[in-house]
Amino acid sequence: MSWLRGEPEIPTGLRRAYVLVLGPLAALAPVPLFWTEGALPMALAAYEAAVLLLWVRARAGTPVRLSDSILNAVGLSYFLWLALEFVVLKHGLLRSVSHLLLFTAIAKLASLKRPGEARTALLVLFLLTLASASSVTHAASLLYFAAMALLAIRALGRLAVLADFEDAPPDRVLGSVPTRGVAASLILVAGAVAVPLFYSLPR
Repeated sequence: MSWLRGEPEIPTGLRRAYVLVLGPLAALAPVPLFWTEGALPMALAAYEAAVLLLWVRARAGTPVRLSDSILNAVGLSYFLWLALEFVVLKHGLLRSVSHLLLFTAIAKLASLKRPGEARTALLVLFLLTLASASSVTHAASLLYFAAMALLAIRALGRLAVLADFEDAPPDRVLGSVPTRGVAASLILVAGAVAVPLFYSLPR
């Protein structure tokens, strides 16, 4: 998008911080798909390995940065796979959408160059979480929702902090946001509203 390209490119330290904030959320988001067959096990394994690689590189201070040209080439190649899924393999809507979201999430995390792209990556992870949640009905899914709520609250708080910095803040600053009390309170309120609503809606 042209308005995103008008933003200055973020420095390496800030890119590292964004990946470290979003990495845990990205790793947990598709986990239910392993049990609900909402995605191919090979695709999920490749996704988790890619998230781990991105997180390790960020921890080491050398976050991955794919150029726009490489990203465009990879994206065009994926459209060929998407056509193959629909026409030949016939994986079904949930699997095809899940695979697209897995691919898009990795592509965004590996190419963070502007603050707006971090927000886009968060949106993709939210959609991936919805795809995962739509395929589960077991009571154990409450553990997944609680863990995702905790990671989401942490990520949102830390992304809000990063928005005020032109370079990466000290790790201790990010580590202190949000406080345990605030996180616990928000999770309890969200659970009190979301859990009964989720299980009362038609599946």
